[in-house]
Parts: sequence; C-alpha cells; structure tokens
Amino acid sequence: MDLAEWILMLRNEARREGLEQARKERREGKVVTVDEEEKQKLFEELMQSD
Repeated sequence: MDLAEWILMLRNEARREGLEQARKERREGKVVTVDEEEKQKLFEELMQSD
C-alpha cells in the first residue's frame, strides 16, 4: 500500500466514524436545531452582505 492509498483509507475511516457519531447524536436528541426566527435572521444578514 502506498502513501496515497493509506491517506485515502484513513480519510474514509474518519468520515465513516463521523457519520456514525452524527447518527448516534441524532438518535439521542443531542442535535441542536436552529429555530425558524434565527434562520430568517441569518438569511437576511447573508443577503445584506452581498
């Protein structure tokens, strides 16, 4: 296995672990959601920054 293959393998493994962690947190209700009012405020700020 050369260096490039090894790096790809590590990246894929890290991505898989990240996805598993995110799923676990969603199941446990740890995911923070942005309420609609906050979302609208952020959207307006984004539009004004253009």
